[in-house]
Amino acid sequence: MQGVDRGVRVIALFEAFKGLLVLVVGLGLVSLVHRDIETMAMDLMRYLQIDPTRHYPQELLVAAAHVDAGKLYLLSLLAFGYALLRFVEAWGLWRMRTWGEWLAILSGGIYLPFELYEIFEEVTWLRVAVLLVNAAVVAYLVRVRLISRDAQI
Repeated sequence: MQGVDRGVRVIALFEAFKGLLVLVVGLGLVSLVHRDIETMAMDLMRYLQIDPTRHYPQELLVAAAHVDAGKLYLLSLLAFGYALLRFVEAWGLWRMRTWGEWLAILSGGIYLPFELYEIFEEVTWLRVAVLLVNAAVVAYLVRVRLISRDAQI
């Protein structure tokens, strides 16, 4: 079981890292409340030497013009909730809790159909890599659950 424990703990660290990243994003969103996001987006484009008249920069500017404090608070609240889920999942995995393994299987498995859809829309190396990593994590944890169940019988 030692190798299984190590694998599950690696996944726990990965989930905790994802939670930390989303927590930082949530804090960043809160820091943008009461700031001129449209001007900040334009300044960022100038700094990165991006042509603001092109399609995607225009989309960003339009989106930035419609952001208000309520939307930022809502997005940050969602980010904090998602980060909490990742931290709870990571704790459950680290402590080798059955519920943590099931939570990881379910939360990872939910994304698989969407990741497949994205690949059918446009194949990119990043999309394929994300799908493969997520599928491998889910498959590994299903295997861990099956091994644990067999060991209990």
